[in-house]
Amino acid sequence: MLELRGIAKDFEGFPAVRELDLQLQEGEFFTLLGPSGCGKTTLLRLIGGFELPSRGEIWSRGRRIDTLKPHQRAINTVFQRYALFPHMTVRQNIEFGLRSARLSEQEIRSRAREALALVQLQGFEDRAVPTLSGGQSQRVALARALVNRPQVLLLDEPLSALDRKLRDELQVELLAIQRKLGLTFLLVTHDQEEALTLSDRIGVMKDGALMQVGRPEDVYARPATRDVAEFLGTVNRVPTDWFPPDRLPANCSEFCVRPEKLRLNPTGHSTELAFKAEVAEVLYGGPATKLWIQARHATRDGTARWWLPTERSDWELGQALRVHLLPGEGIALDSEGRRIP
Repeated sequence: MLELRGIAKDFEGFPAVRELDLQLQEGEFFTLLGPSGCGKTTLLRLIGGFELPSRGEIWSRGRRIDTLKPHQRAINTVFQRYALFPHMTVRQNIEFGLRSARLSEQEIRSRAREALALVQLQGFEDRAVPTLSGGQSQRVALARALVNRPQVLLLDEPLSALDRKLRDELQVELLAIQRKLGLTFLLVTHDQEEALTLSDRIGVMKDGALMQVGRPEDVYARPATRDVAEFLGTVNRVPTDWFPPDRLPANCSEFCVRPEKLRLNPTGHSTELAFKAEVAEVLYGGPATKLWIQARHATRDGTARWWLPTERSDWELGQALRVHLLPGEGIALDSEGRRIP
């Protein structure tokens, strides 16, 4: 539906986006995830028409659009700072694009009412923008983008300025709106949890390149590289010489495991690895406690400081533990940091 073909962007010789190919499907919720400076916002701006590509092409529904102006692309954007007009009311902000398109007054009012209902802001039509809360402003910005009935909606970290509770609530609302309308959403974020929660697919970026594209569960459980594993979640590194020689691939240079895959004092399980440890720190977090452990293998040299989640909070510093890793629940990497299948 939306296709990037060898798209690239250079700024004064610096490659902000390296040549990449990407296809978004009709009605898909796709997320570009990566750290600050990785090129994800630049890529979003290229799609929206706010930057021109140095190389490559952008196509939408069989039509090349990278040569078109932003208002000609049937693509709308919700910006991180919302970009609302402070001197206009809520209704005037939402109707602005429709009036620019010279629609009839009846059509403008009808669409504006629909958009307000969609974001649950009925009764706010005449409110001044400066009087709105952050969550209300986000909803107005979303309504203003949706009222134009775009084929693709671009979301540039629209929830990053909100507090955690409100952000969680609006994530649910955003997903419900996307499913109800069946639009293609492209979200840019550095929030790993947000990407995992909302996305049909995730593209993880670093240094202007796409490192991996896939379903959230696939990218999380089977990261293509060390960088993907470390950015999308957390990994504990296990020294490879702690394993029996026949337990790892011959070309394995590094072994990582997600914290939740480690087991404390399990019974009735066959394991790839078991080792002794002691509690180094306890960080209480409500429903889950983060337990830092200092581990030393019984028969091989090497220590490691790892963390794992636990429901218990009554741990004591220095308390002895026995930790197990179940078969097939780790990530084997080669010398280049690439996952070994």
